[in-house]
Amino acid sequence: MPTLQARSLGRRSGDSWLLRGADLEVRPGDRVALLGPSGAGKTVFLRSLARLDPIDEGEVLWDGRPVRGEAIPAFRSAVQYLPQRAA
Repeated sequence: MPTLQARSLGRRSGDSWLLRGADLEVRPGDRVALLGPSGAGKTVFLRSLARLDPIDEGEVLWDGRPVRGEAIPAFRSAVQYLPQRAA
């Protein structure tokens, strides 16, 4: 069972989608790298995954349970988001 899952995550700004249909599964022991060109949505995806920004569609699951509402503070205490620094 995945520890962390993203199912069809989507986030928009106005009428434009910044991210849509993003999926991820992370199991114990996995190492994950998120690669892509500047502006591809890597930071949008990670901030949405950490529930630092609202998502407009899809869901995040932690140990099989949805991360929303009252579950967000406990989730945030168990994960860490480290922002990138500009080169």
